[in-house]
Parts: sequence; C-alpha cells; structure tokens
Amino acid sequence: MKKEKKSPDKNILSTLTLIGIIGICLVISSVFVSRIFPDDSVGTQARAVLYTLTGIEILALLLYFAGVLTRVRTRAAQQERRLAETLYMYDVQQTLFDAHRSPRLIVSALQKAADILTAESAFLLHFDRNSIQEFYIWPPETDNEKKIPSGEGMRRTLPQVSALLFGGKKALFYLDGHVPALDDRDRATLEENNVHSLMLVPVVDSTGRLTCALGGINMKHRWTDSGLLECVARDFQMALTNVNYYRLIHEMGTLDVLTGLKNRNCYEHSLAEYTALKDTSLCCLYIDANGLHELNNHLGHAAGDEMLMFVSNALRTIFGNDHAYRIGGDEFIAFCCGCSQEEVTERIGKFHALLDERAYHASIGVAWKEDSASIHAVVSAAESRMYEAKRQYYQEKGDVSKAREMNQKLEQILREKRDADTFLSIISDYFKGVFIVDLNTDDARTIYTPSGFADTLEQSNCKFQRAFLKYIDTKVHPDCQTSFRSFLNYESVGKMLLTGNVPKYHYRETDGTPVSLTVYPASDYTEQKKETFWLLEECQRT
Repeated sequence: MKKEKKSPDKNILSTLTLIGIIGICLVISSVFVSRIFPDDSVGTQARAVLYTLTGIEILALLLYFAGVLTRVRTRAAQQERRLAETLYMYDVQQTLFDAHRSPRLIVSALQKAADILTAESAFLLHFDRNSIQEFYIWPPETDNEKKIPSGEGMRRTLPQVSALLFGGKKALFYLDGHVPALDDRDRATLEENNVHSLMLVPVVDSTGRLTCALGGINMKHRWTDSGLLECVARDFQMALTNVNYYRLIHEMGTLDVLTGLKNRNCYEHSLAEYTALKDTSLCCLYIDANGLHELNNHLGHAAGDEMLMFVSNALRTIFGNDHAYRIGGDEFIAFCCGCSQEEVTERIGKFHALLDERAYHASIGVAWKEDSASIHAVVSAAESRMYEAKRQYYQEKGDVSKAREMNQKLEQILREKRDADTFLSIISDYFKGVFIVDLNTDDARTIYTPSGFADTLEQSNCKFQRAFLKYIDTKVHPDCQTSFRSFLNYESVGKMLLTGNVPKYHYRETDGTPVSLTVYPASDYTEQKKETFWLLEECQRT
C-alpha cells in the first residue's frame, strides 16, 4: 500500500511540536541541574551547556520560522500567479466570445495576451493553405506589423522560424543571449526590425494543417516556455473560425451570389432605414436590364450572367455599393441619398454610357421621396416609371419580338399586383387566348396566345384589331366573319363596359370549333384609360 503523503501544514505542526518538546526538556534539565549543583563547577558547566543548547534551539527555531515564511510566500506567489493566469485565460475567452459579431475584439484579446506576456506587441496570423490570409495585431496604431514579414516574404527572410511554424512547432527566441539554434538570416531579420525576443505558438487542425499562429514581440520578462500563449491559442483559433463562418452566413443572407450586390433580403431590411431618413433628399432608381431573356434564349445563360455582372459593376461604379441592390432576375434598385436632381441625372447619363460600351441597355424609373410619402410608395412610383421607360424603349426600337417578351413580363406583374382576382375569375382550363388591349391605342399585350396568332400579332406590330381581322379572314368560319367584324368596334365595346355590361361574342372557327370571346374591363378602367381583358375560350361542341 502507498503511504499517505503528509501535507505541508502537518509537517510544520510536527516540527514545531518536536522543537517545543526539546525546549521544555532543556528548561526542565536546567532547573534540575541548578538545584542539584547550585554552586560548584560541575553545575556551572552543565548550566552553560544547557544555555548553549537553548540558544541553539532558539536560533534553529528562528531559522525554521524564516524558512516557513519564505515557503508560504513562495506558495502564495505561485497561487497568485496561477490565479492571474486563470483570470487571464477567462478574460481572453470572454473577450473573444462575441468576436464573430465584432472582429475588433480579437485585437482587444491580443492586448490582454501582450499584457500577461509583458510584450511590446502581440499578433495573430490566420493561414489558408499555408499562406497568411489575415493579420491581426496589437497595438494597431503602430508599424509593428512590418516586424513580422507576411506571405512568401516570411519564408524567405525567416526560414527557421517559418520551418518551425509550418511544422507545427513552437518558437521562443531571445537575441540578447547565446542562441546557437537561431539561423543567421532569422537573427539578422529580427535585429533589423528591432525584435529582441519572439514567442510564437502555431495551431494545427486534426489533419495537421496550420490554421493560425499566436505570437508576442519584445517581452520584458524572460520566459522559459510558451505556456501562456498555448493555453489561449485554441480560443483564438475558434474565434477566427466563428468570424469566418459568421461572415460567410452574413454574405449568403445579404449579398447576391452572382453579382456581389446586396440582395432582396437585405433590401427589404434596409427599407426601414430609408424610411427613417429625415431632412435628407432621397431618390429611388428602379432599373431593369433590357434583353436578358433574348440573351438567355439565343446565346445561353452564361451570356445572360455576363450581362447581369456588367450591369451590376456599372451600377456599383456609378451609384456605389452601399445603396445598390439586385432584387430580381434583371431588376435592380439604387438609392441616392443627399443628392440633387442634377447629380442624379448626371449619374444616370454615366451609367447609360458605361452600358453602351457593351451595347447593353437598361430602363430606369426615377422617383423622389416627399416628406409625407412612404418609401414603398416611392419604390412603386419608380417601378411604374421604369416599365413606362421600358415600353417606350421597345417601341422606339421597333423590335416586336422584344416587345412581346416585355409584355409578358408586364402581364405577370399586372396579374400578381393589380388584377389577380380578375384573372383568377376569368381564366379557365379551356382558354385559347388571353390579351390585354388598350381600346384607345389598339396596343395589345399577350398573356396566352392561340396557335398561330403570335406571328399574326407580330406582323401587325402588336396592333390587336389589325391582327384580329387577319385572324377572322383565315381562322373564322365565313358565316361568322361579318358579324365578328362588327363586334370589333371599340366604340361600342367601350360603351358597354362603361354601362356595366360584358361584351360577349360566340363564333365558330373554320374547323367547326365553337369559341366564346368575352371582354372584361381592367380594375382601373375609365373613359381615359381603357385597358381591357379579351378572353378566347373554347366551348363544348353540341
């Protein structure tokens, strides 16, 4: 069996007890000798011996107490040092706890490491595939970063330190003493940068790959090991990992992957900030890249992506990155804060000029925020003006195929935002075609097109009445053609809609298929704005 080791306190008590017993014995002996030999020489010599032994005992006792006091002080100093190290580790951990939200806390933790090391500076290197990706240093205001070369320069100027670091080994050097293990080139580099001492602790992952290194420069205390840095090195590694993951998640949640602009999610959250702006001019630009659909169809999605990236870079260059968003496939929004109308107009001109370099074009709608207007109303106004600009662009270009693509987009927006209930109530499973027709201009926008009618509409330059007359001549049974032409009178159709009636006409196609044509007014139909829905629906044969 193992003997139980006595504690230091028990040893001290045993020693004091023994000394006390010896002292009592000496006193008793002295008294006994004095009584037996009161005056003769023998008694005098005996008493002298006893007095000498008593003096020696007292001296031994004093020396023992001095030793005990020194030991107690040493133990107290060790405990105080351990407590300080424990508090230091806890303090560093607490400081790094929220480093993912505020990376500057890493620098604050480095300051605590420098304080405990009595170092002039402390630094943290973050590696990615054996190259330095990030460099944190305290104090940040000085040029201490230059004292430790980064990247390939470190391998070249500090070959021995680099070999230890990338080999996962610790480094501790003091240049004021004899350091035969330090390479001459390393010594020269450190001396050149006024580094007289260096402590470096690498951190490797489970595969042995170097992930980060924690170090201190110019320490006043002469350390024999790097234990103080080792005990917090993993905490710094975890902080770096959390920072990178948090940054990645934040970018995924706020940035568009393709263009790097802020995404719709970020845009939705930022609207409250624009709403809160007071006494500052605010302009909203709603931007749509023209021709994306055609590029995707004819040249592939890679060409479409290239266009979107170019438009995004132009937007970032002219309007900045802080207030620019990609909110949809080819739709962007930019806000100009504190700018005059002249400045916004100038920027729009520069933006178009950049796009012209690649033969790209974008339609832009502009709206200014008034004091009483909500930010949503401003965005909606800019969006409407963008679609009007887009319509004018395609009409000026005279490209009917592009106009058809634009109209399909307009119909989708209209269906989703303005007339969803109307569409849901009129579209059936047996539709043959659905159009939006402006009775004032005869402009038609298609949602669903009968077979062969798309080409007819294109040849008629998207004029509905002209195209439908051709349709009557080629697809409608001769018995129905005359009455059908009479039904296409927009004046009579408009009057019926204003009186609450629904114009409807039944006819047969040349193959005998019965078809019903019904005209519905848009939700905002007026005498001035005569947008209508024309529904062609196949009827059951009788």
